[in-house]
Amino acid sequence: MANREQVSWNVHDVPWEAYRRNLGPGSGRGEKLFALNCAPCHQSTGEGNVAFNAPALSGQRTWYLDRQLRNFRDGTRGSHPLDVQGMQMAPMVRLLADGQAVNAVVAHIGRMTPFATPMTLKGDKAKGKALFTGICLPCHGESGDGNRLTNAPRIAGQADWYLLRQLTKFRDGVRGDDEKDTSGMQMAAMAKTLLDEQSMYDLAVYINGLPKETAAYAAEQPVGSIFSLTARGENLFTFNCAPCHQLEGGGDVAFNAPALAGQHGWYLVKQLENFKEGTRGAHPQDLQGIQMSPMVKLLPDDEAIGEVAAHIAAMSPFDTPSTLNGDATRGEALFTGTCLPCHGKNGQGNPLTNAPRIAGQADWYLLRQLTKFKKGIRGAHEKDTTGMQMAAMAKTLMDEKAMKDLAVYINGLR
Repeated sequence: MANREQVSWNVHDVPWEAYRRNLGPGSGRGEKLFALNCAPCHQSTGEGNVAFNAPALSGQRTWYLDRQLRNFRDGTRGSHPLDVQGMQMAPMVRLLADGQAVNAVVAHIGRMTPFATPMTLKGDKAKGKALFTGICLPCHGESGDGNRLTNAPRIAGQADWYLLRQLTKFRDGVRGDDEKDTSGMQMAAMAKTLLDEQSMYDLAVYINGLPKETAAYAAEQPVGSIFSLTARGENLFTFNCAPCHQLEGGGDVAFNAPALAGQHGWYLVKQLENFKEGTRGAHPQDLQGIQMSPMVKLLPDDEAIGEVAAHIAAMSPFDTPSTLNGDATRGEALFTGTCLPCHGKNGQGNPLTNAPRIAGQADWYLLRQLTKFKKGIRGAHEKDTTGMQMAAMAKTLMDEKAMKDLAVYINGLR
């Protein structure tokens, strides 16, 4: 037992094929370890048990199980004083003597038939679906099947009581507060956009009812082989940005994602840096900014940010349809007096005035940002000097009608 703590925790470095081989076909080691250490709470078929606070595990992605077990072992998860269930799990992981034992258990769980747990909560599935589409779908996928590239586990069919508990922990900072748990931080930011407990109930009930079995997907393959296909900037955009902003960069109102294609690279770099350091997306009422902030952490360094920005800047400029009722003629007058000096006659932007391209941008997004600037939700941070300038300009727009007229006019610029 004394040697157990000295074993190198090297599961993450084991070749991916080892999971499938279970470190020796027919050895049965993973099944035996699971039966002794996991099944008493999670059940022999991995469906979980609410009486033991044990979620369903069967069919979960092996890379996710691996990471969570390592997190429990090193204290990244399960060390918060209010995470009672996490504190129970942490010592259980130490019953798995070494990395090979963990590999074997993880492989065994991964081969189980995906979980199908009964609904226990009262929630509105229709409202839950809307929440799922805007918050969860970009990372977890339309069927909740998970995606290794976005660090998102399979959640379809998971016990609703467990989903509710984890969402609450993420929202309250009980989980995802450790600086090493970047994926947990991302989830914590998402959970904070759920404004009340009923929203979490609705979301949990919807996820619980998602299809339990789906086809195998490419994200189970090693990440390196996928990222080597094309240029790094394009790949980083495809896996981290396109789920919301679309492959062509045209944006999507369902995901609160503006058009990005053709935006100036210098502006994109500045905004990504602002999100990363908290200059933007830190205001408690900036729900969409709060969602963006942790996503930027998927870009590991300044070079990655520059490459993504360059890829977006090389796209053909966006051309989004109008969605608001506004007076474009009145909007033109407002644009001339308020926006033209910095953004230019055609809204093409100007690096000398720190003004981004706005021509053709989605009118719903323009309205939202103008409202945030006007209310001090954006542009209030002391380091955001250009945001402060925009906030001052937005305050000259007397009412929402004026902002709609302006947004409609800008949307029609080319």
